Amino acid sequence: MIHNNPVSFISSGNLLKIENNHLNIYYCYIPKSYNLECTQLSYLSLTEQEILDSIKDESRKVKTIFSRALLFHVLNKNGLEDLHDLKVTRNGKPYLTNSRNIHLNISYSGNLIICAISFNTPIGVDVEKIKPKNLDHFKLYFTEQEWHNISINENSLKRFYELWTRKEALVKADGRGLSIDLSSFSCLGNNEQIERENWYIKNFLVDEGYSCAIASKANDPIRLIKFEFSA
Repeated sequence: MIHNNPVSFISSGNLLKIENNHLNIYYCYIPKSYNLECTQLSYLSLTEQEILDSIKDESRKVKTIFSRALLFHVLNKNGLEDLHDLKVTRNGKPYLTNSRNIHLNISYSGNLIICAISFNTPIGVDVEKIKPKNLDHFKLYFTEQEWHNISINENSLKRFYELWTRKEALVKADGRGLSIDLSSFSCLGNNEQIERENWYIKNFLVDEGYSCAIASKANDPIRLIKFEFSA
């Protein structure tokens, strides 16, 4: 059920501008109560609003709205007035038609949303809420070395999520998404090549209940910036 508490979008920090030599990662949590009908959607293109209207699952619709709200406010703080030039490739990677120097990627899981932006390098980002899984169902998505690394780890579930988010971030950065066989490459190291393209991969911590990873062409430091919704 969507509660009847309207929310506004505020920043909890002053570091809003994209830093050229950093992997800028903005994140926020979806509040427990909000009024979907009071949410302003003018920053969405007509196409995106039509897509949003077609989403029947309430939870997915809410996550889509809040992820776009985070993306809009991040880009707005950096000089873009709306998301009307936001497009996605056929494999689902977002890009800005009139700002091709800005690379961005977004992911959400549970009630956490993360958005990565860079001026210097293509990027991919992934977040997964850590919850119990039958890991054997995912064995075919890993190399033998990765699976061994997961199996012998004292916290196999945590290690699974660390490597899974690395793989997801990497294929999103590449742009071809899950059309790439996840077992065709390893994410045990800090960098990996896919068809002779070198990528750097890092896990980073936002919340102990989630696993996060980012992949990029540049081995730049990560800068985390928190946004908040205020009831």
